Amino acid sequence: MTLWRRIIVFKLCFKLAIFPFLLSLDSYAVYAQATSTSQLGYWNMQHAMSGITREALAKRGFAGNDPRTYSTLQGMSNTAAALAGGTAAATVGAITLAGITAPAWGTILLVAAVSSAVGIAVQLGVNGLINWLFRSDNKLDISGLPQPVSNCTLGSTFEYWDANINGLTVFACDGMNLAMQALHTRYPLAQGQSQQVSCVNAVTVISCSNANGFGYAYRKTGTVSRTCGPGTYLAGTECIAYTFTPAPASPAATAQSMQQAFNALTEAEKQKALNPQLVATMANSLWQQAAALPGYAGFPYPSSNPITTAEATAWRLANPTYWPTVGDFVTPRPTTTTTPSPWALPSSPPTTSTSPLLTTQPNPSVVNPATQSLTNLGPDPATPAPELEAIPTAQDILNPVLNFLPNHKSFAAPSQAGQCPTPTITLYGTHTLNAHCTIIDQNKSIIQAAMTFAWAAIALFIILSA
Repeated sequence: MTLWRRIIVFKLCFKLAIFPFLLSLDSYAVYAQATSTSQLGYWNMQHAMSGITREALAKRGFAGNDPRTYSTLQGMSNTAAALAGGTAAATVGAITLAGITAPAWGTILLVAAVSSAVGIAVQLGVNGLINWLFRSDNKLDISGLPQPVSNCTLGSTFEYWDANINGLTVFACDGMNLAMQALHTRYPLAQGQSQQVSCVNAVTVISCSNANGFGYAYRKTGTVSRTCGPGTYLAGTECIAYTFTPAPASPAATAQSMQQAFNALTEAEKQKALNPQLVATMANSLWQQAAALPGYAGFPYPSSNPITTAEATAWRLANPTYWPTVGDFVTPRPTTTTTPSPWALPSSPPTTSTSPLLTTQPNPSVVNPATQSLTNLGPDPATPAPELEAIPTAQDILNPVLNFLPNHKSFAAPSQAGQCPTPTITLYGTHTLNAHCTIIDQNKSIIQAAMTFAWAAIALFIILSA
């Protein structure tokens, strides 16, 4: 066989070998488009809600290894799965992408209709352009950033914004762009620094931040001597153009379905970090509804002390790699063989694993004996129950002590007839020494008492040192 024929045969064999693998990759690519904007971030929504909930429990005095912590996360997972599989999710909340129709995390929040979300316009992404207002009829109202106030007529009373730029108080009808101008003027970004800017609208104040600092705009009510057109602000008596390009406003729409709201999102908007308020609201909703179900074994929902946006923001700053994007929030999540539980919350901090490890037991460190195989111990040996001895009485307990050394119980010291010694010496005559006998005889009772005490003390020391 020539060299060219061998090469051709080798190519044919190689193609036949990898053909099934290429087919599986093709089907996986379609599924990948429908599951998430990034496979690496597919579980970020679960990781974020689980982490925020576990930290909230710890701050409220509950131990992280308490079995009720796992039961709380399990109940939240079950509630999310039930909401995703409900009628509302299948009709008004489902999202179709790449030929696959399934609910998303945004669907769950839409059909939950909790009081903390209904009637409040929430900015989807951090520094995003799109706001969603959740309605009680499973619809959404969509709007862009706050538009400039339209009643800026000379001499009239209206709402406006002011800021400090270069030591001068300036005015504008557009608070968001005025805060951005204050930020760019005071804290310009150097070449090579991140161009990301985050803005937070707190109703009476708007704050924008970049890598170097913050810029603020404050809401006011009153009159001004002059108004300026769009894209400019009033500094003294002069209208000055913004030194950056203001973001374009998004068109408003009312009573939109989840699919319509999803279609209105641009790819740039989907890549932005999800607003922590939405994650905190989702966690509160799932926890509250899970705690109300029969058989719930987790911690009760703290209605007076719910999970806050500040807590969610703190977790996001501490775990930026695992924070979800807007795309993770709105991308459909079908139940497949590779993701049989797309709503499961992990019971442990995020690791390098691409899927959460959710325990179905109250405590994963405990093995349930009912799940283990039985061991055959052989035939019954018919061993009788043991016979217990009679309970001893107090006399039985004391007898060994009282009858210790029975031969010495009748011991008595023999009587002695002692006599005081009276030695005699011869020195210039014969002398008898008996004065000490007289002294001892006169103090006999005292000496007896002292010796009795001394012997008793010696006996006590011997017993206690045994």
